[in-house]
Amino acid sequence: MAVFNHYIINAVGSTERRQSIIETFRRQGLEPRFFTAIMGKELSIEERRKYNGSYGLLDPGELGCALSHLSIYQELLDSSEPYMYIFEDDIQLTDGFTKIFDGIHTFLMGHKKPCIIRLFPYPEVHRICFSIDSDVSILEELSGTRACGYIINRAAAANILQVQSPVKFEIDSFYTYRKLGLLKIYSLSKAMVTLFEKNSRISTIGEQGQRAAHLTNKEKATLKDKAIREIYHSFSGSQKMRVHWLRLQYHWQKLMWSK
Repeated sequence: MAVFNHYIINAVGSTERRQSIIETFRRQGLEPRFFTAIMGKELSIEERRKYNGSYGLLDPGELGCALSHLSIYQELLDSSEPYMYIFEDDIQLTDGFTKIFDGIHTFLMGHKKPCIIRLFPYPEVHRICFSIDSDVSILEELSGTRACGYIINRAAAANILQVQSPVKFEIDSFYTYRKLGLLKIYSLSKAMVTLFEKNSRISTIGEQGQRAAHLTNKEKATLKDKAIREIYHSFSGSQKMRVHWLRLQYHWQKLMWSK
């Protein structure tokens, strides 16, 4: 069986969630490996200024969440591992989780371009690009968010670290990374990870739904667009051309994959 290189992000003192993770992993014959969450609310003002480049879009909790994921990306790059499974601590593993390891490994070893694989389906247009077994396939997606359970390869980790240092928008905005040509998005046709309802209701890293509460939706969209433009203008000419090509390709793929 392929090596299960992974981290579960868990806040200090979140013992109930930690125990829930231990139980769901051990039911699959796995020993969980925890990463201590960075708590944005515990960062100093100077640290927030250093790491938060979102123009006020992100609250401290979302900043801490982003920094936790980015720290794991850096650890992946500092290792010799080709990819990493990353989980947040409000999930449960479904039966048969370990059976996908070899298929995932085969796919990723033949896919050197930057990508992420979400460990659950996403209700958008897609195409089947790889069959793991008779029950589970890997789907290529055009959009998506949510970082509760996913796999990231080295190339994608490097790309996200480059544009999210400092953090400019929510870490799980995978569709934005795709739009900028930084990675491809894949998902599984069958959920191998589900949210544990009891644990998913309350965030232990930051308050959910409180992002820049003083801003209107229009103001939030404007701030995010400003951050994306900043990234775009830092690109080389060839990278900018790729962004425009991907925009055209998106509409064609959405049309063709919907048939």
